Amino acid sequence: MTHRSRLAASLGIIACLAGPATRVGAGAGPPAGTATQLSLPDDTLDVSPDGATFLIRKGVDTACVVPLSLPDDDSPCVTIPGRAGQGVFSPDGTRFVLADRAGATLRQYAVVVDIVSRSVTHVDADFGVATPSTTPGTDPPPTTPAATTPTFGGPAVTSAGTEPGPSTPPAPIVGFAWTDTNQLVAWSLRAISRVDLATGELTPIATLPAGTFVWTAVTGGNAVAYQVVANPADRRQVVIADVTTGTSSTITLDEPAGSALLDVSGDGTQLLVTTTDLRLFKPGPLQIVDTAAGTASTLDVSPGGLITAGGFSTDGATVFAVVAGGPKESPTLLSVPVGGGNATVLGPADNTASGTIRQTGDILATNGPLSIRTQAWRLVS
Repeated sequence: MTHRSRLAASLGIIACLAGPATRVGAGAGPPAGTATQLSLPDDTLDVSPDGATFLIRKGVDTACVVPLSLPDDDSPCVTIPGRAGQGVFSPDGTRFVLADRAGATLRQYAVVVDIVSRSVTHVDADFGVATPSTTPGTDPPPTTPAATTPTFGGPAVTSAGTEPGPSTPPAPIVGFAWTDTNQLVAWSLRAISRVDLATGELTPIATLPAGTFVWTAVTGGNAVAYQVVANPADRRQVVIADVTTGTSSTITLDEPAGSALLDVSGDGTQLLVTTTDLRLFKPGPLQIVDTAAGTASTLDVSPGGLITAGGFSTDGATVFAVVAGGPKESPTLLSVPVGGGNATVLGPADNTASGTIRQTGDILATNGPLSIRTQAWRLVS
């Protein structure tokens, strides 16, 4: 079992311990300064930035863009070989990436779908991990295109990129994420790459040295931050790289055991790290890490509670977090100023909330390869 599958299993156990989630009921509107939980089907992969539609898995290999008000609507769908494992909308809501699930966390097939033109672009079959040989005649032969090409809402208008064939070996892709500038980032265990939305080709942003691998990666602004593991007990190193230029800096976290990177601020100056160790059910506070100085400040949003999800607000001034257990009997969505202060209870959360909390406008949604199930809220002002 991989590190990620163990973490996912731990979050599943938390779901059992936390009990049933509560929902905002009908009647008078919710008060300002709270969040209304959106009711989503269990197979929701992501929620659009405006909160009007969701990307839902229908069947094993099919994902559809469905209006929230019409969950049974026969909306445009895309079908891919294998199980639809991860789907993420772009920040402008015009595209989404859809990847299969090979094993616990790996992906070996992915497409980028343009919702407006209803076109499909295949992501590089090698996922950027194959290194061409410099010796003539020793490069691996090209793969044969598969027989089935995914379509979106009927015959696709265009289909670009090279489709992986049956001979394509499993590629160790872990996940995809969009930057705030609508660039798509893909990461494997050994590399971080930028995806060309027109061709599906990957351009490496960074390649990890031998003996290390990526634990997790998050995006913010035009930056990607990824946590590097040198051995199972040491994942203190975090690299922050500009997605366009590849320029990067490295910092070392204070807490070596159990710490997990949750988010990077839009300006790239701060990291959000949780010291809760979900593998051991060991509570720990959030940390705000200054990427220039490498110093950390503590946000103890709920002493004794397990922090299962978190993320920065769009302006970087607030942190959102989901806490299970502790003083709160049921999982709760909280907000707290980055500079410290009292946490504000925004509303209930389901007991499977996990991963990074992304804000787009007044919509909050859990996202990322470690998310067990997508959850979303609408902030009330």
